[in-house]
Amino acid sequence: MRLLPFIAAFLLLIGCNNQANTSSTGTNDTTTAAPSSAAIHEVLSVNDFQQKIKGLDGILLDVRTPEELLETGKIESAISIDYNGADFQQKIAALNKEKPIMVYCKSGGRSGKTAVILKKEGFKEIYDLDGGIQAWKAANLPLSQFK
Repeated sequence: MRLLPFIAAFLLLIGCNNQANTSSTGTNDTTTAAPSSAAIHEVLSVNDFQQKIKGLDGILLDVRTPEELLETGKIESAISIDYNGADFQQKIAALNKEKPIMVYCKSGGRSGKTAVILKKEGFKEIYDLDGGIQAWKAANLPLSQFK
C-alpha cells in the first residue's frame, strides 16, 4: 500500500512527458515561425569587418567616448555617438534604419549592447566588430584622427 502513491506519481510523470513530446513533434504545435523581416545581427572578425566596410552603403558607427576617440583615432568615415552620452538613444533613433549599420567600441562590450538597441529600434542589418578598436589596432589596420 505504501507503493501506491509512488506508482501513481510515476504514471502521472510519464503521462505528462508523453504529452510534452507530442506537442514538440509539431502535431499540436501552435507556435509561429519567425518573421522573414528579422534583423541580421552578426559579430564579425577584424578581417570580415574590414571587407564589409569596403563599398559599404550604410553607417559605420563608433560608440566610444570622446576621450577614447582622441586617444586612438577612429576608423575612416565612422560617425561617433558616445554610448555614455545623455542623448545616445535619441541619436541612435535618428539614424536611417534601412541602411546596414556597422558598430564598434573599444573592446566589443558597448558595441554588443548597442547592437541589441539597434535591433530593438528596427535596424535590419547590424554588424559588430569582434574585439573592437583594440582588435583593429592589433591587426595594424589604419585609423584616422578624431575631429
